[in-house]
Order: sequence, then C-alpha cells, then structure tokens
Amino acid sequence: MKTYLTSLLFLITFWGLAINPTDKNATKETLNLYKNLVELQKEKMMYGHQDDLAYGLDWWNIKGKSDTKDVCGDYPAVYGWEIGHLELGDERSLDSVKFENIKNWIIEVYERGGINTISWHLRNPYTGGSSWDVSSKKVVASILPGGEKHKLYVSWLDILANYFNELKTKDGVYVPVIFRPFHEHTGSWFWWGKNLCAPED
Repeated sequence: MKTYLTSLLFLITFWGLAINPTDKNATKETLNLYKNLVELQKEKMMYGHQDDLAYGLDWWNIKGKSDTKDVCGDYPAVYGWEIGHLELGDERSLDSVKFENIKNWIIEVYERGGINTISWHLRNPYTGGSSWDVSSKKVVASILPGGEKHKLYVSWLDILANYFNELKTKDGVYVPVIFRPFHEHTGSWFWWGKNLCAPED
C-alpha cells in the first residue's frame, strides 16, 4: 500500500551543511519545503512554537488564537505537533489535544505558508508503559523484523500512515511535514535512547 510516508521530509543538517532528501518519491511540495529551508538558513532564522494554535496562556482551543501572534503580531514560522497516543486509537494526544484538531491545524498552517513538524512519543511496545519507560533494554530490538513486538509496531506505523494520508488540502495536495520520530535519541530518557539499544539497532 502506497502511503503518504513516502512524501515525508527527513531533513538532516550537520554544521549548517544540508544533505539532499533521500526519498526519490518526495512530492513537489516536500521538495519545495526542503529547498526553502536550505535557502532560508543562509539569511534568516525561523521562530517555532509547540502547539501554538491549540492552547496558551489562560486559553484552550480558541479559533485563530496564538500567544505568538498576541505578542509579536504574527503567527510563528514553524509549528510543532505531538501525536503520541495516536497508535493507541485515542481521540487525544498525550498533550490532551484532539488529533482531528491537529490535522486541521497542520493544513491551516501549510496554507498560511508555515512549516509543520511532528514528534511521536509512542508508547513502549515491549512493556506497555509510556515513552519514558526505560525499564528494559529489549524494546528497540523487539520492534525490528523478527522481534517479539515487530507486528505490533508495524500496526502502529499503519495507523500513523493513515493519519498522514489525511493531511491534505481541499484540493488534494498532501501537506509536507518534518517528521521527528525517536527524537532526543542521544539521551536515554526515552525507551529508544542511546543507552537502551545497540548502534546496529
């Protein structure tokens, strides 16, 4: 099944040097996002804010509201969204934001010219605990092909892919996003951290 995952942008930078996207099937919109990020880094800095449209200082889910806009007069350039608990079939993310709202805001941000990033603090598939459950060093190995939790993990990826397939405008244009799975992996406070798995994993 062809999924929207093929059009996700995996941006890698090292000391300001950009590396070309590896996905040959990336959409035109994804390539444009990548090109713009490479060009803009030479002359500008983009401000980002997590869950900017979802909630803020003394407010929750008010259409068009943004603490950034209230303070600066404009929306941020980059928006971060968290989709942990999507894999569980929950209505809301681990930040208590409705997934349906996140989807609509991602599309709104794209149509306004903003950039969307998505992090995924998925549950610990081995223990059933949270992303912060670091009680076992077997988790990463268990989700790899042949691992005890591989089928469960793939089923979660299917749920993720179906959600990403819904990130499209009324004209049917898929919204490019910067997907950040397993972020902060150089630390060891999440089950995928560097001290909880082997480099080969």
